[in-house]
Amino acid sequence: MSYFFRVNEDGWIFPAFSLIHILILAISILGCMFFLNSKILDDRKNLKKAGRILLTFIILEQVSNYLWIFMTGSFDIKEDLPLYFCRITLIASIIALITDKDFFVTISVYWGVFGGILALSYPVLYKFRPPHLTNIEYFLGHILILWTACYFMRKGYDFSGFRYRTINKITILFALLASAVNLVINANYNNTIVPPLFPDKISKFGPRLSISLVILTVLIFNYLTYRYGNRYKKNMELKHI
Repeated sequence: MSYFFRVNEDGWIFPAFSLIHILILAISILGCMFFLNSKILDDRKNLKKAGRILLTFIILEQVSNYLWIFMTGSFDIKEDLPLYFCRITLIASIIALITDKDFFVTISVYWGVFGGILALSYPVLYKFRPPHLTNIEYFLGHILILWTACYFMRKGYDFSGFRYRTINKITILFALLASAVNLVINANYNNTIVPPLFPDKISKFGPRLSISLVILTVLIFNYLTYRYGNRYKKNMELKHI
């Protein structure tokens, strides 16, 4: 059991597009298809139950994560602050599932799609050889934010122009905030200092390029989510005429 909760990394790198990775991607996609298209969720009671299940698992994931961080004394200000898009999305998703407040639902939908797809497609885990708590939490957390985004779409989230413009402004402000903290404490939240792809080449141009690339990537995902979300909503409305 102590091996599962160990603190010292052993340098293991997750094998991208290995059999286990493809299986995880398949489960993620099947879950999205279920939330977006399953007739079972046409029943509002079932949809509400699905929301409660998502909420339960997200809370359990967050509690176990922070318990491990603080009980093992492994908290690192350069790694463990909620200054990643996905960490904020998990927190926003909990609040959104409890309160249904538009601000938090919007973050959950847009950043859930962006964070879920990107993090699951290009996993960057802590370097612990499985089995380890962080291996499970990484994939579980990102699958949950992606499924929660799909849940709110199925629930009838309104992809209005106002909400789209709002999430873009929040995206830029949050990326700049994380970047400012990075420069002060020499961290790399949201990969705005050292990007995960081509770090040596991009870092040569300084943090401005990295910050710009991160913001541009999220804005592109926001746009694609906005376009797909509107089309999906119209199709669902036509289906129920």
